[in-house]
Amino acid sequence: MSELKKSLLISFLNRYSILLITIISSMIIARLLTPKEIGIFSVAASLIGIAHTLRDFGVSSYLIQTKEISNDKIKSAFTITAIMAWSIACLLFATKNYIADFYNQPELHIIIQILSLNFIILPFSSITIALLKREMQFGKLYKITVIAAIAQAITTITLAKLDYGFYSLAWGGFANIFVTAIGAQLILPNFSNFKLSFKATKTILNFGGKLSVASLVNETGVYAPDLLIGKLMGFLSVGLFSRALGFISLIEHTLTDAIRPVLLPYFSKSNREDKNINLIFFKIVNYYLAVVLPLLGLVSLIAYHLIRVLYGPQWEEAIPIAQILCLGMAFKSLNFLISPFVLSYGYANRIVSAQFMYQTLRLLAIIHGVQLGSLEKISINLVIVEFLGFFIFFSKTRNIDIKLIYLIKLILKNIF
Repeated sequence: MSELKKSLLISFLNRYSILLITIISSMIIARLLTPKEIGIFSVAASLIGIAHTLRDFGVSSYLIQTKEISNDKIKSAFTITAIMAWSIACLLFATKNYIADFYNQPELHIIIQILSLNFIILPFSSITIALLKREMQFGKLYKITVIAAIAQAITTITLAKLDYGFYSLAWGGFANIFVTAIGAQLILPNFSNFKLSFKATKTILNFGGKLSVASLVNETGVYAPDLLIGKLMGFLSVGLFSRALGFISLIEHTLTDAIRPVLLPYFSKSNREDKNINLIFFKIVNYYLAVVLPLLGLVSLIAYHLIRVLYGPQWEEAIPIAQILCLGMAFKSLNFLISPFVLSYGYANRIVSAQFMYQTLRLLAIIHGVQLGSLEKISINLVIVEFLGFFIFFSKTRNIDIKLIYLIKLILKNIF
C-alpha cells in the first residue's frame, strides 16, 4: 500500500471514530442543554477560536513543510508557540469581564476563564503533533485524538447531567487539550524540545507570520456569525444558527477532516522529493467531489428527519437554515484542497491575500443578513460568498499549471 493511501486510510479511520463519538455526544448534549445555553458557549468558543490562530502563528505548518528540520528549529518553534499562547491566556483572563459586559452575559467571564487554561497547555502538544504529521505518523495521531475525543465527550456529558450547563462544554474542551498533551508526550517523549531558543525564530516568523495573518482572517470569518448574531440578535439565534452550521459541518467534515491532515504533509513531501503532484491533486479532487456532492444533496433532502432524530424537536427552527447552508458547503468543497496545494509550494502570501478577499466578502454578507434580522438571509448570503470564494482561491494557483477548465469539467462530471 502506498504511503498516501495508508495515511488516508488511517486518517479516515480517525475521522470516523471521532465522528461516531461526536454524534453520540451531540445527541445527548442537545437534549441536556437548551439552544440559548449552547448559544452562550458558542460566543465564547468563537472568541477562543480566533485566539487559537495567533497562538500557533503558522509554526505547525512551518515544521511540516520545511525541507530541513533541526533541533534549533524545533526549540525556536516551541519558544514562539509558548510566548504567543501564554500571552493570549493572560490577555483573555484580563479582559474576561469586559467581554461579559459587552454581551451583557455575566457567565461568559467564567467560560472564558476556563477556556484560557487551554493556552497554557497547548505548547506542550502542538509541536509534537506537528512533528508527527511531518513524518506522516497518522497511526500514532489516531490514538491521541480518539482518546482525547472520548475524554471530552465523557467530561461534557457527565457535567451536563450534573446541571453545570454551558460550563460543561468548556470543561470538556479543556479535557481534550489536557489528554492530547499527555498522549503526545507518551508517544513521542522528547522533553529537550521544550527548551527556549531564538536561533531560528526569524526564519519561522518570516513564514509563519504570513500564514498566521491568513489563519486569523479565516478564523475571524468563520466565527463572525456567532459573534455578530450573539450581539445583535440574541443567544437563542446564535444557538440555532450554530446548530445548523454545526450539523452541516459535521457531514462535510466527515470527509474533509480525514483528508485535511494528510494534504499539506504529502504535498510538501512530494515537492521535497521533486515529484509531480499536479496529477495527484486532480485525482484527489475527482474522488472527493464524487462523494461529497451527492452526500450534501442527500443531507439537504432529509435534513428535517436527521435533525429531529439527532438533536430533538427543540431544534426544528434550525432545519431551513441547514438546508440552505448545504448548498454553500458544496461550493466551498474545493477551497480546502486548493489551499494546502498552493501552500506546499511556499506561497504563504497568496493564501493571505485569498483569505483576506474571501473573508471580507463573508463578513459583509453576515453583517447584511444580521441587519435584516434574518438567519435565512445570512445563510443565503453565505452561499453566494462560497461560490465567489472558489474563484478567489483558484486565482492563487497561477504558475502552478492548474487549468480552470479541467477543474470545472471535474465539477460538472460529478454533479451530472
